[in-house]
Amino acid sequence: MDRKRGIPHRLSLVLLSLMLIFIVSGCAAPQTADEAPREAPEEPAAPTTDEASAEERGLVADTKHVVAIASEVDDKKIIQNATISLEVRSPEETAAELQEEAANVGGYISNISETQLGDDRTRIQMTVRVPSEAFSDYRARAVALGTVTDSRVWTEDVTEEYIDLRARLDNLSSEEESLRRILNEAETIEDIMTVRRELTEVRGNIESLQGRLRYLQDRISYSTLNINIRPETLPGGAIHATGLDNLAPRLAQAFIRGSNWLLNAVGYGLITFTTALPTLLAAGAVLAILSFAVLRIRRRHQTMK
Repeated sequence: MDRKRGIPHRLSLVLLSLMLIFIVSGCAAPQTADEAPREAPEEPAAPTTDEASAEERGLVADTKHVVAIASEVDDKKIIQNATISLEVRSPEETAAELQEEAANVGGYISNISETQLGDDRTRIQMTVRVPSEAFSDYRARAVALGTVTDSRVWTEDVTEEYIDLRARLDNLSSEEESLRRILNEAETIEDIMTVRRELTEVRGNIESLQGRLRYLQDRISYSTLNINIRPETLPGGAIHATGLDNLAPRLAQAFIRGSNWLLNAVGYGLITFTTALPTLLAAGAVLAILSFAVLRIRRRHQTMK
């Protein structure tokens, strides 16, 4: 009787233990994806230098190079230009003074032309190049030589272009050196030809930039003045005996020109006569023979009568 009662008691204890384990297991079960707490997204880390693209690294390098060159250029690169129109008594004398003054300041005449206006009046147009530091003084002296009818001065700031050309030229020079090293290490003909094509293109770009840089440097170092020199305008109501100016030298020149014309005419006439002399002699001989024949025929007819 006691033994039969002990078995149901033990069975109830086992069932109670299983229920407790089930309850504890259900409470401790892991949360589902919907119930799991969401964590704040992490902010992406800033890209490091090693993670930057090659193009970005190149852009930074170019910018730094431009800044370095800009720091070397301690002054602005300015091109100075001017045009001056003058009315003077003697354009020839004024042009000579301007040439001499340009030589005194270390400049030169790059172009000069003369146009005859009639009545021994001459207009002279000249282009003068002078060192940039002497530009203002030279222009002031040129203006003082006559009456100014037109004057203009303008400048060009080419500092930015100058710095950009320097930076591009340095980059291309570095690229050329790299290509030459690659060319020395190339093994196949295809690689050699490819590198040579790129090297030729880079060399052409370098020469083009060098030419532009030389042109800018020349324009910066030497200013340009275009000077138009005209004779003074004569008042309509005044009497000006311009035909008597320098009369003696002009008469001498006229006599010399006339003498040269006469001598040339005589010389050409003698040459022409001498050239035609054989033809004239032959024609004279033919005429003489024909005349003699005609006379013989006439005499014969007279005798027969």
